[in-house]
Amino acid sequence: MASKWRDFEADGDRYDLQYRTAADEKVRAEHAALHDTTLPVDDPFWNGFTPPNGWNCRCTVVQVRKDPSTTADSNHAVELGREITSEPKMQMFRFNSGTELKIFPDRHPTTKPRKRQRTRCNNSPASGRKGYAKRWTQRLRSGLNKIWLMIGLYKPTPSKRVK
Repeated sequence: MASKWRDFEADGDRYDLQYRTAADEKVRAEHAALHDTTLPVDDPFWNGFTPPNGWNCRCTVVQVRKDPSTTADSNHAVELGREITSEPKMQMFRFNSGTELKIFPDRHPTTKPRKRQRTRCNNSPASGRKGYAKRWTQRLRSGLNKIWLMIGLYKPTPSKRVK
């Protein structure tokens, strides 16, 4: 919807916007109440109730030619929109991504900061423990030597003992 919004604003003086559902048996009754609601592009209704207006909402907004006889009452449309998104979890859908130029609103769960910051692992090189790189290299080499020995690419050389 955000990508369409610029075009809607550019054509604002010639067209109104109309809220449309998918118009099938799966449409929720709350969303069906807003079907064919036609309002100007600059109406405050669109700032809070541009689709999607719920989880798995298939509603959309289309441009229609301006016709004063089909324009809905803005206050009534806002009341219907508030009824649709009245539950606390649904209030995050009161958002217009086109005007705010964001994919998700600030109150969306994906934009919340983490409660606890991750700490560095004590065994990482960044922890500053001495000898970490050397031990890691030795383990890697011994593991590779075992693999090469199994597939026949490595033959250990006999160690020379000093008496």
